[in-house]
Amino acid sequence: MEVVTYDRLVADFEALECVRRQRERREAGRAKKEPPDSGSSGGALAAEEATERYLSKMPAARETREAVSACWRALSEHEHFCRLTTPEKLQMINHRPSQAVAVHLVSEQASLDKN
Repeated sequence: MEVVTYDRLVADFEALECVRRQRERREAGRAKKEPPDSGSSGGALAAEEATERYLSKMPAARETREAVSACWRALSEHEHFCRLTTPEKLQMINHRPSQAVAVHLVSEQASLDKN
């Protein structure tokens, strides 16, 4: 799977997609009675499961690759109107704020973090 990155950052949607594919590969290996991957430890599996549970409750679970790409392009095309940094754009995609105050908080928090 190719992960689309935004200046070395990964959207929640992409992380969820990656974790789900890993789980599917493990399950397919179990069905074929293949030996478990020697590189996977119990801690890593638990972390993947926790990540999948968390991201499944987030807006990322309802996104599509096309919607994420379209949102990224739209945020990038309107930089004359809203000058968001790359992390701010990614946060908008990940959290999908639906109210103006939430959008303002994302950009304001990033401004505070810069100082």
